[in-house]
Amino acid sequence: MKKLTRLSLILFVLGISLLAVTLARGNTSFRFTRIWMQGLGNPEWDVGFEPFFAPPRTLRMQVNLSSPVDIYVLRGDELRLWSRGGALKALQAFYGVEKGIFTLQLPERGEYTLLVHGPSNSSYAGKIDLTLYGIESDLLSASISLSVVSVVLFFGIQISSWRKRQNKTLTAINAEP
Repeated sequence: MKKLTRLSLILFVLGISLLAVTLARGNTSFRFTRIWMQGLGNPEWDVGFEPFFAPPRTLRMQVNLSSPVDIYVLRGDELRLWSRGGALKALQAFYGVEKGIFTLQLPERGEYTLLVHGPSNSSYAGKIDLTLYGIESDLLSASISLSVVSVVLFFGIQISSWRKRQNKTLTAINAEP
């Protein structure tokens, strides 16, 4: 019983610690920028960013380009499938974008890439700023789940211990002549 009680307390401390880290990370943002140009004769598809790893947070894209393009946000596997001749399945697509601010929620921790499509025989130049912000939903759910499991385990142990003491008391009372 004491080992299980100690385990439940350790799990609770881990859950609360993970929650504190999650909230601290949620108060920070991560920003990166890509500057690019495409001239005449270049391929009309341009992978604007090397694949980047991102947690499930909100992604803010600030676009400032010289002419309209289509921007596709892809998961890592989707880029590999598309590059092998598969269908383009974007997590999110923005069409005819030249300037603007766009937000989307990244659903899971993983690799993402921006794919930019400029109209053929046209050139564009500019930059896209990406900012990740907000609370990471997977860490939040993990910390809450860990805390809840530890509390349920702790109270389950306490109730079980109380019942055993009650049964011993009742047995002792019933055993008296």
